[in-house]
Amino acid sequence: YQRRVHGVADVVLQGQANEQMLILVEPTYFTANKFTQKDNPYMVKLDMAPEKSTKLALAEHKNLQDTLRRNGVAVQTFKQPCKAATDAVYASDSYLSFKNEDFPDGLLVQCPMYWPNRRKEKNPALVDFVLNEVGYKDFIDLSYFEAEDKALEGRGVLLIDWPGRTIYAGRTNRAHEDVLVKLAEHMTEISGHYYRPYMIESMDPKMKVAPFHTTAFFMILEKVAIIDWSNVIHEHQRKEMKKDLSRFHDVISVSYDEMFNGATLTVELNLPDGTQGLLMSKTSRENMTNETEAKFQKYFSKFVVADIAVNESVGGSSIECMIQPVPM
Repeated sequence: YQRRVHGVADVVLQGQANEQMLILVEPTYFTANKFTQKDNPYMVKLDMAPEKSTKLALAEHKNLQDTLRRNGVAVQTFKQPCKAATDAVYASDSYLSFKNEDFPDGLLVQCPMYWPNRRKEKNPALVDFVLNEVGYKDFIDLSYFEAEDKALEGRGVLLIDWPGRTIYAGRTNRAHEDVLVKLAEHMTEISGHYYRPYMIESMDPKMKVAPFHTTAFFMILEKVAIIDWSNVIHEHQRKEMKKDLSRFHDVISVSYDEMFNGATLTVELNLPDGTQGLLMSKTSRENMTNETEAKFQKYFSKFVVADIAVNESVGGSSIECMIQPVPM
């Protein structure tokens, strides 16, 4: 069939569908990123040689894969594309993959990244797999925005309220409004439904910096939205977001401490018994209050937990950042 490719020349490809899975990228050279240290305050400076941090991060990654598979979740792994792409393990940032009623043929988006070495995370093997093996039909390449230093770093900065057709992003150097608007235009064109871009003005109230990724304080899942409202600067935006999100989701407010320890950095899992599980890091699970746990248990039959302490500290990210869900 004709595959529609947006942002590059049209091509004709053949695709074949596969079952739903999560894509992960194994680290082969994992060390602190000197560029992202400039805007990611969650990174912990450790006196650790790259060989050691790589070994420890890879062990955590293998354990994460095993944990997912033990819980009946299909996993597809790729290798880090090159040594310089030290953050390639955070597979959620360079791509977006959608498939639902508005995008029944599947949509893959290649995202523009802000820092130079993160632009090296583009992975042709991953794109080929999603388009040709999984069978996604639409592909949007927004990486041309990198020439203007305009970024939109995938699931790290974008939260989509699907029934409300609203695309949220927190304003930061990692999420430029021009790219957000262009993505919304593409999604509107392909789906035939208007998608509203919504830029959040955010600031960490203690560190006094804009969160580099929106998911640091906000997450939208199928039935719930999780948010630390202290990061949303303007009262009028808090009111508007609460009203809009509450139309289709139970809005769960978490504390600053829970947010700081990754309460929003979760991934919804479709378990073999037909229920929903919630994937989170050990750090997040251990810092969850009883009140928040009770709210989550209304919607999730199981907490799936993995220890990713090295990935959290050296990279300043969490478990959600390591996973690219590919819905079928």
